[in-house]
Amino acid sequence: MGIMRLASSYSAECMEAASTEALEKRTYTFKYFSMIVKQAAIKSATTRSEKIVPNSNIRGAEAYAGGKTHAQKSNR
Repeated sequence: MGIMRLASSYSAECMEAASTEALEKRTYTFKYFSMIVKQAAIKSATTRSEKIVPNSNIRGAEAYAGGKTHAQKSNR
């Protein structure tokens, strides 16, 4: 019953990764399974945040070249 409750809070990918790891480690208690699920969720969150999404509205480094002096010249 507790594992079903965890499934409503975590993604299917996290649950699958935790299940695979628990089977490999022969961990069959809810306490340790819940710890593995939480660790899997943290791992998946960090890999998602590292993904860079290209956007045409974002200016590159050349837009900021020269700092304040460059900005003053472009306003005139």
